[in-house]
This record gives sequence, structure tokens and C-alpha cells, in this order.
Amino acid sequence: MSDVLTGLAERLNLDAVGHPNNLFNSVVFTLIEDYPGGLQGLLDRFASQGYANHVASWLSDGRNEPLAPEDVLKVCGREGVAALAAKLNLAPERVVTGLAEKLPDLINRLTPSNRVDEAFIRDSLPLLTGRVFG
Repeated sequence: MSDVLTGLAERLNLDAVGHPNNLFNSVVFTLIEDYPGGLQGLLDRFASQGYANHVASWLSDGRNEPLAPEDVLKVCGREGVAALAAKLNLAPERVVTGLAEKLPDLINRLTPSNRVDEAFIRDSLPLLTGRVFG
């Protein structure tokens, strides 16, 4: 199993999966996994809230438009952030900061063909969030 994780981490250009420095990678992966509609649903929500240019940048090969913590709160809502924070046993402020920092880059890495590949994401997220066996 570690070969699969290593290969996936290399494909996504990530450090060792599960490394403590990758805490916020896990926050992003959990958000994507739990979000209604998965990654596409999350991207649609960002676009509908005025971040269509951001989404386009994350799906392209160019510079990723950054997010501020306030942007994450606007899109995910306080209740959504609080639920994710509770699930991960983190303070909501850490979740918002981590999502703002990591979300653009990780979405870009999860979409190497500049589009959402639901099969790749569906197969990858359980490995990346440590939920392979239930």
C-alpha cells in the first residue's frame, strides 16, 4: 500500500503523505471528499460566489489565484468550516487559514489535465485521507 501512496504523492508532487507538515493537505482532501458533488461541486460553489477567475486559474497551468481566509468563510460558511474543524479536531481558524493557503495549489495538482477527473479524485482521496479501509 505504501507504494501506491508514494506514487500518488509523487504524481501530486506532495511530500510524504501523512507527514505532520501536511496537516492542511488533509484538511483540503477531507473538504473535497465530504463536499456535496465532490471537487466539481466545490469548484461550482466557488464560481457561483464570485470566484470563477480563481477556479479557472486553479485548473490551468498558469499562476494560481490565491485565497484569503475571508474568501473561504464566504464560500464554505461558518457552519461548514465549524463542521470540518470538529471532524478534524482543529480550531476553525486553523481550518480557514489552511484552506486558504493550500486549496488553490492542491486543486491545481488534483487536476493535471486541467479538468476535474472524477475517477482519479474518487480513487485518490481515500488514500490521501487515510480512509482506505473504511
